[in-house]
Amino acid sequence: MTSPAVPSCRRTRPWPGSAAHYAAAMEATFTEPVNVLGMSTGGSIALQLAADHSELIARPVLGGTACTLGPIGKRAQRAYIDRARRGQRPSPAPAELVTESAIGRALVTTLGWVADGRKDHTDVATMRNAADRYDLRGRLHDGKACTLLFQGAKDLVYPLEPARQTARAILGARLISYPGRSHATTFTDKRFASDELTFLLDG
Repeated sequence: MTSPAVPSCRRTRPWPGSAAHYAAAMEATFTEPVNVLGMSTGGSIALQLAADHSELIARPVLGGTACTLGPIGKRAQRAYIDRARRGQRPSPAPAELVTESAIGRALVTTLGWVADGRKDHTDVATMRNAADRYDLRGRLHDGKACTLLFQGAKDLVYPLEPARQTARAILGARLISYPGRSHATTFTDKRFASDELTFLLDG
């Protein structure tokens, strides 16, 4: 039995298309610019939204994201896509993004393999293909809104340096780095909510 082919990103609508869908929904729902919270992949789409439709955004708050993936993130994305294309369970591929511990990676790999079951992973692989090609470094200056970025200092998906590049390129952007935090634990840090609210209420 063959697995469904994973569509190439060239035949799909990656982040600009996703941002356009959000922009249309925002225009239909709100009469003035709104605050936007985006985390990880949602954060990269929010960056695209801010660049393409800056008039709709009041203040973006972005966690665990940047203008492009880091090398480890890209490697894990490609491994996921390749496994999905071969009909293999793909979720073990990103284990290296979760922990640097060999035992931890083995556990995550096993849990990912079990969780995948026999599901069709075509849609997720297509989304990851778009994320793999995502690079907004040439468009960041188009975002006009005052932006706050949160980043874990040990994030392997979107490392700290691309996050710094992102903050430097957006006029007035601010970057908060949480020492010792990984990609996932950035969002569970107890400072996240309070720092976010302080930023949003400050303006």
